[in-house]
Amino acid sequence: MQRIDKDRDSASSAAPRRAVKSPHPSLLALEPMRASMELLASVGVGPLLRYLPRGDGHPVLVLTAFGASDASTRPLRRRLRSSGYFVYGSKTGRMTGETGTLDRIAARLLEIRAKHDGAPVSIIGWSLGGMYARELARSHRASVRQLILLGAPFRFRAHLGDRSLLSSLLGPAKIAKLELGDLRLDEHQRPAIDVPVTCIYSRTDGIVSWPACAESQGPRRENIEITGSHLGMTNNPAAVIAIVDRLAQPVGHWKKFASPPAISWLYPAPRYWTAAFGDNEALN
Repeated sequence: MQRIDKDRDSASSAAPRRAVKSPHPSLLALEPMRASMELLASVGVGPLLRYLPRGDGHPVLVLTAFGASDASTRPLRRRLRSSGYFVYGSKTGRMTGETGTLDRIAARLLEIRAKHDGAPVSIIGWSLGGMYARELARSHRASVRQLILLGAPFRFRAHLGDRSLLSSLLGPAKIAKLELGDLRLDEHQRPAIDVPVTCIYSRTDGIVSWPACAESQGPRRENIEITGSHLGMTNNPAAVIAIVDRLAQPVGHWKKFASPPAISWLYPAPRYWTAAFGDNEALN
């Protein structure tokens, strides 16, 4: 029997019941422009990565956002390869959440692990890809080294009326068919994830409400807040630096992210999900 992570939310029985609202329309309107600016800014990340620890050569799988293909994460994968990792796309075409997606991604995960003599794989999941990454960590624990999630609304609760641009695009019927565990359950009621988890989110995300992307306090779990768009998150300099830092951690020696002092201003103090936080602030 799979255990439930009772530490995930300290007051699970009092988990917030109000619906998460979609981001403000002004944030959505700015998404294309801000994503373009983040892509341009990412050009300057290369020299900075030389000052971060080199990778140990372990495999990394990158999962895309809804509607995107592996082409959308090519710049990120190129940078991670230059930092010393074997980096792979999902090879599943556009991320649509259609039936069979989870099986195809799982097969890709196992293929990559076999290619590297059984070494566990770090998974980077952007948006909907991050929600699939969590399911892989639940169903294929031995194959997953760590999760790094980028704007992944894994706390999305369709049964409570949570809203995002994704819910508007998919509709209730499509959401119900997503192979993401039981979406009628709140996150703390789902099987525990027993690998390190890093959630990178932005409070200026124009696609998904950032509280839905936030972890609660717990062992080997952390949130990293950045400032930026949803569409440009894989190119956001602060996100890329944090990803490279997280990947460089030796197995069994995980500790929370500490930003380099010279660029600490890029990382506001992160917030963590709690029942009180959700009711009093996050969902408003």
